[in-house]
Amino acid sequence: MQKKDFLVITALFLVGFTLRLLLAARLPFMGDECGTMINICYPFSYILTHFHCWLTMNWYIALIKLIAQVFGEGFIAVRLLSVLTGAGSVVLTGLVARRLFSGKAWIIAAALTAFNPYLVSFGAIARVYSLYVFISLVIFLLFLRWRETPSHSNCIGLSLACFALIMFNLNGVFIILWLLIVIAVEVLQRRLNRAHPDVHQFGVKRLIIPGLLCAFVAGLFYAQLIGEIRRYSSEWVVAEITSITYLPNAASLYFTTQTCTWFLGIFMLFGSYRLFRSDRFICAVLILWLLVPIVAAALLGYSFNFWDFARFFIFIVPIIFILSAYGITAIAKFFIHKYQNVIILGSGLLFCVMWLPEINNQLLNGEKIPFHKAYNFTATQMRTHDKIVCLDPFSRLHLAPYRYCNERIKIEKAIATREIFLQSSVPDLLQDTERGHRFLIGTGKYIPHFGTETKSFGDIRVCILPPEPWANRYERLLNGYKNSERLMQTDPNPPETDFFAIYSSLTDLAKLRGDREGEQYYKSFLSGG
Repeated sequence: MQKKDFLVITALFLVGFTLRLLLAARLPFMGDECGTMINICYPFSYILTHFHCWLTMNWYIALIKLIAQVFGEGFIAVRLLSVLTGAGSVVLTGLVARRLFSGKAWIIAAALTAFNPYLVSFGAIARVYSLYVFISLVIFLLFLRWRETPSHSNCIGLSLACFALIMFNLNGVFIILWLLIVIAVEVLQRRLNRAHPDVHQFGVKRLIIPGLLCAFVAGLFYAQLIGEIRRYSSEWVVAEITSITYLPNAASLYFTTQTCTWFLGIFMLFGSYRLFRSDRFICAVLILWLLVPIVAAALLGYSFNFWDFARFFIFIVPIIFILSAYGITAIAKFFIHKYQNVIILGSGLLFCVMWLPEINNQLLNGEKIPFHKAYNFTATQMRTHDKIVCLDPFSRLHLAPYRYCNERIKIEKAIATREIFLQSSVPDLLQDTERGHRFLIGTGKYIPHFGTETKSFGDIRVCILPPEPWANRYERLLNGYKNSERLMQTDPNPPETDFFAIYSSLTDLAKLRGDREGEQYYKSFLSGG
């Protein structure tokens, strides 16, 4: 690599690293990331022997637990692995593209990977997906090296990379399936063309021993989890071939806007066409990378929401960028030579500029629901007998990472059994009402204020209930929730979390006063009656 190219790839790495680090430093723990912070509370012996809600990436959770024990549970500490591997994927995308194509295509591919909001967002959270993309690209690069030189070291390196991928994320099986298919195609192609068949026969043979050894060790680990894996998978797998109609929605998540999606799709198709004419095998390798996981998931009966499919197949995004970059350079060749570099670099820059507003929105989202600030406020205000009470399921989940481990584990069990949606805050609010304040934390549109002192943090409200007699507290809660119900009934599509929080609370309030008719009435809303 020339010095100029080295400076370019270093600059893109630093840009990708900076964007991900800024986001990692500003975002509160969100969504599935809360599951990471909950599951690191379990001992290593539990993490590596169980498979359930959010504990589907065992070795990654164990690694994050180790990092948290050494460096603490701060935003940057537990997310730094994702930040580094996300920025590293920028470099790997450039290296893969540079190995496949001549010209400036590698710069565009690396730049798109650095700025893509979807990859940036997953490169700033404590989940396995950024590492997943990184190792997948390592496997692609090692496959290209193995194809050129099927030496013992390249065979061992490729086997170990596959082993790391499958151990960190079971969905790595799609990449391994792709690898087996393209190796079979490569061997078949060379047999038909009679092009150095002996060299690649030795290469395949050299892969067998390290490959089988890695597969054996991985098999031993997952064999102990097979029962829990089947139970967990039963919720997401149907006994028939599933549809792939989720693809347009997944593409919109990957590329943010319809304009970007259409242009990248056009460039990718043109790049695939030109590549097919120049090197059919490499074209097949890249297209199979995109198709194998989608087709395999459909044949296996995977049934997820489109956003779940999008993150499971996140590793296809850099390859789409590589094909699109090749398409851009191929189109640029139709123009006068002196304009070609302007068209190539300008196209890549245009996509990056179009994505900047979405990256800015992601940075601003950290200020909308800063649960860490709400928790820090209540922690500094609390005195003896004071308690924190969450008013809705969303708040219960997103406040969990900042609480003690025993409280986090209770939250996870409530989520696993779906009880979190039916739990009301009423029992906690009516317990020891004359001892201590109650700090009520909620984010819902219709969550009541209860006519008390309120502190706001973005969309989060912290209401402070003073000590008072039980009857007064009961009346306060009843009036607050009934007012919220009246407001919510005017909304044809109320937020689901508000709906469950309000009606579960009204059910408990009716039950406490012995109103069987009222209890059944409110409970009917929870059961869809």
